[in-house]
Amino acid sequence: MNRAVFAFNEDFDRQVVEPVAQQYVSHVPNDLRKGISGFVYNLNEPIYAVNFLLQGHIDQSIDATGRFVLNTSLGLFGFVDYAAMIGLAPKRTSFDLTLADWGIPSGEYIVLPILGPSSPRKVFADVGEGVLDPLNAIPALNGGATVAARAIATGGLRRVEVANDLRALREDSLDLYARMKSLYLQQYSKPALIGQDLGDAQ
Repeated sequence: MNRAVFAFNEDFDRQVVEPVAQQYVSHVPNDLRKGISGFVYNLNEPIYAVNFLLQGHIDQSIDATGRFVLNTSLGLFGFVDYAAMIGLAPKRTSFDLTLADWGIPSGEYIVLPILGPSSPRKVFADVGEGVLDPLNAIPALNGGATVAARAIATGGLRRVEVANDLRALREDSLDLYARMKSLYLQQYSKPALIGQDLGDAQ
């Protein structure tokens, strides 16, 4: 079943997602793309802060909160990474990694239509993260609609980020499904990845 869904996702990516990503890179100037990425990822900082707190990483939770406050104000809503300029490097985490840190196993590897590689723990975590997200508590942001739009934008930006790596994997892998499964399990099944620098976590 996983291989069948993976084949569907590959076809969808090649026919729809990859062309859109290529057009985005071709027609949007690099500086503007960086600003858009900064704006979208800045909206993720509150949920990073909550998860770092749940993981017991108080300092990193404070850093994520500080990044959000600084970049939202002095960084023009995140279009400029002012926080990084003063030494607060971006870090990513998730509720999935929080559950991993608590010792909850990921369960069987599954491939979801469109969404791609996942696990029962990650599916549960994605739902729980929406509930935990502080942005849901701000009525002016229209709660769930903002969180959903941010999730779509984040997924699109990450697809752009991994475009070259994915192209290389497609060219070099004899069994792309097995290679992608191995990479996913290496990256998302180990609590040691929690709180790594942004560049290391990609």
